[in-house]
Amino acid sequence: SIDYIDLDKKSIDSLGKSIQVLGNDLTPLEYNGQYGNAVKISELPDYVPKAFVAIEDKRFYKHKGMDYIRIMGALLKDLKTMSFKEGASTISQQLIKNTHLSNERTIKRKLKEIHITRQLEKNYTKEQILEKYLNIIYFGNGLHGIESSSKAYFSVPAKELNIAQAATLAAIINSPAKYNPYNNWDNLVNRQKKVLKAMLKNGFITNAQYQEAINTTVRFNHDKQKKCQDIYTQHAVRQACQYINGSEKDLADCVIYTYYDRDVQDIISKTFDNFLPYTQNKHGVLPDYAGIIIDNGANSVIGLIESNDNNIITKRQPASTIKPLAVYAPAIDNNLITPASLILDEPVNYNGYTPKNYNGKHAGWISVREALSASNNIAAIKTLRKIGIDASIEFLRKLNINLDEQDSGLSLALGGLHKGISLYDLTQAYTVFANNGIFEKSSLIKKIMTKDGKIIYQSKPCPQKVIHEDTAYLITDMLQTAAKEGTAKRLRDCPYQIAAKTGTNSYMKSSQNNDAYCVSYTSKHTIGIWLGNLSNDEKGALARNVTGGTYPTMITKNINNSLYKDNPPHDFVRPKTIVYADIDLVEYNKNQNLVLANALSAPRYKKREIFSINNLPPRAINIKWEIKSKADSLNSKKKSFMEIMIELIKSKKTKSQKATNY
Repeated sequence: SIDYIDLDKKSIDSLGKSIQVLGNDLTPLEYNGQYGNAVKISELPDYVPKAFVAIEDKRFYKHKGMDYIRIMGALLKDLKTMSFKEGASTISQQLIKNTHLSNERTIKRKLKEIHITRQLEKNYTKEQILEKYLNIIYFGNGLHGIESSSKAYFSVPAKELNIAQAATLAAIINSPAKYNPYNNWDNLVNRQKKVLKAMLKNGFITNAQYQEAINTTVRFNHDKQKKCQDIYTQHAVRQACQYINGSEKDLADCVIYTYYDRDVQDIISKTFDNFLPYTQNKHGVLPDYAGIIIDNGANSVIGLIESNDNNIITKRQPASTIKPLAVYAPAIDNNLITPASLILDEPVNYNGYTPKNYNGKHAGWISVREALSASNNIAAIKTLRKIGIDASIEFLRKLNINLDEQDSGLSLALGGLHKGISLYDLTQAYTVFANNGIFEKSSLIKKIMTKDGKIIYQSKPCPQKVIHEDTAYLITDMLQTAAKEGTAKRLRDCPYQIAAKTGTNSYMKSSQNNDAYCVSYTSKHTIGIWLGNLSNDEKGALARNVTGGTYPTMITKNINNSLYKDNPPHDFVRPKTIVYADIDLVEYNKNQNLVLANALSAPRYKKREIFSINNLPPRAINIKWEIKSKADSLNSKKKSFMEIMIELIKSKKTKSQKATNY
């Protein structure tokens, strides 16, 4: 049976309306979605709509929704091939498909389409149908509607299109990918010629107009600033739909106020333009990419970039960028480790799982600080085992990172996830460190208003304390080490405090890479940069010189230096619960015991580290002081010197057991 649905007049009527998106400075932004820039058909030259009629539905003005002559022709082809591939859809049917139905090619869907199309033709005139069609049809490259497409491709409004340009736009819609002007120029030119011939054949243009158009060179615009604006606004509209629990049609005739910063966007766009040419792989393929900048104070997304639609929200393997979030932050927050705690980096086998370090080597005993800075895999896995996988997953959930049911193995510590994490969620999660343990979802939107002034959404702070501020600071301090001498050391000469973590994910366990990250933050901004291979095939694998520590970090450095050229960020603020203390290097290096050094020890036997006052190492024994102290306190009991020494040895043994070595 077929569940028929009726015509949704609200959906059709909303097509003449538009969504306006404003930047942080209240200037309008490019938005080329379905409800971007509407145009009235009466404002267009006669040949513009007729170009679409000529190639898409030449009997549009004669039929009542279905072109039965065309349907029979398509049906005969389908019977010959035993398939259902021929479309034969009229402009009216295409309008219904784009507003009411999915793109599946089944007989049931086609019958539903016919049913609703008949209702459409009864309720709207041909001119109204054609106008709404031109305002919603997809022209590729994220462009919906003829007005948006005309401005984006040719830098002119639709009313100023010439015949050659109109025919070109009509050519694209048959298959926006196949006739993409930036990738498949020859295909598009051949299709445009076919449109012009159809216009001439149907009497829509004269022979003189045809000759002029066929000899007119069509030049496409490459305005990247407008493209970046549209990327931002597409994400803003998508987020707005989530906030109002509705769809784009519910936002028609609304104004969306965003945090878009033109200067920041210009910085991120120019930086990618400068570095991308150097990232081409041996097949001549450039990587896919994405970048996002968050203002820590307002938890606002002020700029973003992506090579393909939705890269920012596409889930990928986060590689080692997950380690501070899934491993070290929860371990420190539960007082299980300190930056100075020692971990043995050695070959391991956990029920057949034998992880390796990136360089294939083992460092022996290393501190947590060294492990995080060098992105040591064995140390991360051992720490995850100590805190427990369930505790790690629960911690990530508090940061709005919801993992798959299959993400319950030790590979979680290395970013080996079933579905992965989006760059948006990953970068957003890092703000918890910059914001002293407080997490709040980042947003592109300040508020949404109807054009008559009614507020339908208002951004409201909703901070949550996820970790202690001393935990956040300890992670930040260690990630500053990573930026100075670890995997993100290309940031070492930044003239301001910056914390960073890199990550690199290999292609099918080969020597080639599929994903490369650098997530960084200062006291002002958190930035996520990703270069990768969305196709996941060998031809698109990253060049050998592209790892998290190379180009993503170089891009990060350039963006930060540009942001802070005239106004550097202030230093990270150290909480009162964080103290500096000297550790005993003799015990540390010889016995792998973490104890505080005696104040009288020579400098060469001590090393300074930072700790939370809630998780200080035990105090080392000063033999002279301890003997005197014990002798005084036990004098009344008349204990012998040997008895005092035995108690000291027991005391030292007990304190050593508190050291976190594993």
